[in-house]
Amino acid sequence: MTETRAQLEGLGDKFPRAHAGDDAPAAANESAAGQRPRSANQFPNVQYLRATAALIVVLWHAALETGRGAGTPLAIWHGGFGVEIFFVISGFIITYTSRALSGRAAAITFIHKRLARIVPLYWITTTAFIAISVLMRNLVHRGGDYDPIYIVNSYLFIPSQASDGSMQPVYGLGWSLNYEMFFYFCFAVAILKKWMLPVVIAALVSMTMLHSSLRPNSIPWALSGGFLLEFVAGVALGLLAARTTYRLPGYVFWLSTSSLLVLASIFIPHDDAYVLPTPASFALAVAIASVAVFSRKAFDPFGIFTILGFASFSLYLTHMFVVRALVVAFGHRVPAEGQIAIIVAASALAAVICWKFLEAPLTARVTRWLTYKRAGGLIPRRQES
Repeated sequence: MTETRAQLEGLGDKFPRAHAGDDAPAAANESAAGQRPRSANQFPNVQYLRATAALIVVLWHAALETGRGAGTPLAIWHGGFGVEIFFVISGFIITYTSRALSGRAAAITFIHKRLARIVPLYWITTTAFIAISVLMRNLVHRGGDYDPIYIVNSYLFIPSQASDGSMQPVYGLGWSLNYEMFFYFCFAVAILKKWMLPVVIAALVSMTMLHSSLRPNSIPWALSGGFLLEFVAGVALGLLAARTTYRLPGYVFWLSTSSLLVLASIFIPHDDAYVLPTPASFALAVAIASVAVFSRKAFDPFGIFTILGFASFSLYLTHMFVVRALVVAFGHRVPAEGQIAIIVAASALAAVICWKFLEAPLTARVTRWLTYKRAGGLIPRRQES
């Protein structure tokens, strides 16, 4: 759900770019090989899909918090399905934009950019959640008595067991980022040597197959399972997109996406206890992502989905603060339907503000700091800016 923010931020000059040179190493390598540089900016529908996936998560949590969640018509899609879409997008973007990279310097640069993209906002939201859970426990579902090691592991993206027995970090939404960071480091290994990509893919598939035999609540167990196959599916989409220029008409994107989302609402149970992914959710997530990749630019009313696509990481990490605050403020004075509508709109607005004034500037600052820390530079400075 995060990597695309770095590589897709060149879609329009009217939007600020957290680090506009994210594709520079890939473009430089391809130009040196006499090939035409390719950018993830060729896939604007992926941006729209990021916004859609984030809104699915927001709508799910809003429905749950207002008491209209699991098993009710207002919980149109399971929130985990939105994360599954993000995982496929993640595999696609990382593969498509980084496929020309090779070597130790490129791998280090890749990891630096991923850290700059994910860590600052995640650490801020995690810290804010800890503060709120300690000072205002009525606003959160879990208490503020956290083991120090558990807190440190949460900041470091290391899965560990919470007091309630779940393998979630302090700020629960970070579970998906544990997977993201694991995939990024696996992909960095593949960048070291070109021939390593099939090995890494085989390892991810093997981890999925061995998941049930691993010790429950162990780190390998927490980082394996079916979600890894969605990253693998995204890798396959990235490799395929690099080898074909065929694109479906733009109108196909919204038509197909709408149809597939209807199927998702039917075949994926609206139950908070339901464990994803399933064969159905996997197939639908891959299908939706495929349509986004292999169709021309679709209609975007007032640029709403483009903007929310840029702000999707902020939307994902900040929406629960908005959800809980508004649910507590509304109480029973506002019907659940009205609460959900207001929550979704307020979450989207807060996310855009957060992205524009916090996420994007902070990412750019951390990227520059990491660049300066690499005294002497492992790749030419002009490729890192």
